[in-house]
Amino acid sequence: MHFSGTLILFSACVLLGSTHTGWAQPEEDQCTFKDPKTDKYYDLRPLRKTSGDDWEVEAHQTGYTFSLNVCHPLVGDTSKIKNPERVAAVAYRETDVWSLGLASHNLVPQGDRLLLEYRDGDKCGDNSMYRTSLISLVCDTKVRDLGRPEYIGNGNQCSYFFEWRTPAACATSEPMVGSAGGSFLVVVFIFAVMYLFVGVVYNRITHKARGMEQIPHYNMWRNAFDFVKDMTIIIAVAIVDFFKRRSSGSSNRQYHQVGESDANTLIDDDF
Repeated sequence: MHFSGTLILFSACVLLGSTHTGWAQPEEDQCTFKDPKTDKYYDLRPLRKTSGDDWEVEAHQTGYTFSLNVCHPLVGDTSKIKNPERVAAVAYRETDVWSLGLASHNLVPQGDRLLLEYRDGDKCGDNSMYRTSLISLVCDTKVRDLGRPEYIGNGNQCSYFFEWRTPAACATSEPMVGSAGGSFLVVVFIFAVMYLFVGVVYNRITHKARGMEQIPHYNMWRNAFDFVKDMTIIIAVAIVDFFKRRSSGSSNRQYHQVGESDANTLIDDDF
């Protein structure tokens, strides 16, 4: 793997000053990203685990074993971690256990990949630095299923680097939140509520109105209601009258047909 390239990416990410995104987003929207420059949409939620086992990474030549999750704290056994709350990545080596950072869903685009960084892990030795981890997610449709994260290396035993080739890191279509018609109705409803509320307050304070007179433009709405009511009655009466006339005309035609038949019968009998 390209450890030096990943290390450069990590440094660039730090220099860009990317910080943790809080948990302000609804959980169902966390771990998604829309690139403002390209309008490409990414959804890494298939990699996020909310139950069961975490993603396990073996680094046999180094003696390290790692557990990590994506955009979510670890869901597996965290009993060996000193402060397990919100920890998203852990390193194990022999009897030692280190937190490699707290969960974040702050995805940073960097070239053909997305970077996900976890910070504020356990302290590195005796210095003031804290352990961090960086997951470099690369779009790859040739790997099996979701692929698996691989350990790349570390810097000064403080910064740990992983690469994950997965189809989940490929751009996809952004889901439709709601129809345009639904959004329009919501806007109309909000406007109507504000119109009614502000109008009532204004009429009560300015015009000392009470009862139905508090409704803004009450006389206009009353006249409009009366007009609609009158038009509804007129149309309903017209429809009923139309069907009555149609039914009456059908009955008359049947009567004339029967009369003509009877007359023909009588003429035949006479001859």
